[in-house]
Amino acid sequence: MLRRAIVVLLFTLAAFAQSNAELARIYKEDQAEREHQFTITPDQMREIGTRDTVRRQRVREFLDSGALHTSEDYVRAAFLFQHGSTPDDFLVAHVLGLIATKIDGSGAWISAASLDRYLLNTGKPQIFGLDLSTDPRPFEAKLITDRMRAELCVPSAADREKLLAAIKKDPENLPMVDPCSKDPEALMRSMLGEWRLTAKLRSGFRQYTFRFTTAKDGVDFDVSGPTVPQRAKRSMTLGSDKITVSIGDSVFDLSRRGDILTGEWRSGTLSGPLVGVR
Repeated sequence: MLRRAIVVLLFTLAAFAQSNAELARIYKEDQAEREHQFTITPDQMREIGTRDTVRRQRVREFLDSGALHTSEDYVRAAFLFQHGSTPDDFLVAHVLGLIATKIDGSGAWISAASLDRYLLNTGKPQIFGLDLSTDPRPFEAKLITDRMRAELCVPSAADREKLLAAIKKDPENLPMVDPCSKDPEALMRSMLGEWRLTAKLRSGFRQYTFRFTTAKDGVDFDVSGPTVPQRAKRSMTLGSDKITVSIGDSVFDLSRRGDILTGEWRSGTLSGPLVGVR
């Protein structure tokens, strides 16, 4: 029981930590330079590469000083190293993505993309197919399955071919392919079981236990914890990426991110962020 409490506390502290503001600004600059990535000229790319080096050096300083605290920080840092120039840069990006994935699942795509780039830059074919350069790039499509790709938010081999065709036809208007988009029923199935949630208030922390179970007409739930009246009116609203549970005056907005739940709790004039683990 003590070990479980420590795990919950660690996830709570990680989720409530503040993201690095300077890193957020650097990441925004990096992404803005690639807004039209498939129409950038070689000369423009060389200029961007020079600025990439400066940005990456600053991120390296963040890593060395322990200035990354949230999954958002690690994902942003991973993207900045993904835009490096050496296999070592891509390996660092891959590890940063893995750390974000361990925290809340958000680093899956960049972990896959950076591994592809590492493979290509060490003379091996990519296995996810996330390098969509118009030049032919080796792609080993059969080593892993499309189901495995989908688990990491990577398009199927067939969808990749559609993207390549779309890039050649109109690089400014590409179709959106999101294997990680969830329908409400899939989200609900993924929530089944017991979750320990912690809400952070100005006065401290409050803990709740949620239990989602299958029922004859769909899914039922039970919540225990402070300020949760047992006989109050309750309801549950299901969206594509969020569940809202209301019990009396208490409202819980919940989203699943990998192995944790995040969201917000509010009751009357009180409110605070939520985080939970199984």
